[in-house]
Amino acid sequence: VGSEMCIRDRDYKEDSSAEADANFVITDKNKIIEIQATAEQYPFSEKMFLELMMLAKSGIEEIIKKQKDVLEN
Repeated sequence: VGSEMCIRDRDYKEDSSAEADANFVITDKNKIIEIQATAEQYPFSEKMFLELMMLAKSGIEEIIKKQKDVLEN
């Protein structure tokens, strides 16, 4: 999170200046394995957390789809 905007897959420069950081590990069945979230300077809202989670889930779904496509070919 930076300036109230959620960004997925930040580079180092963006990540080092983020206001919050979150890592999600979710299975292909949408089961949560791990969530780690940290407010770097100021607390963030539940709304922001849910936005981060939805952004992470969409990214994970893309990765899982690509992995399955590769394994099928």
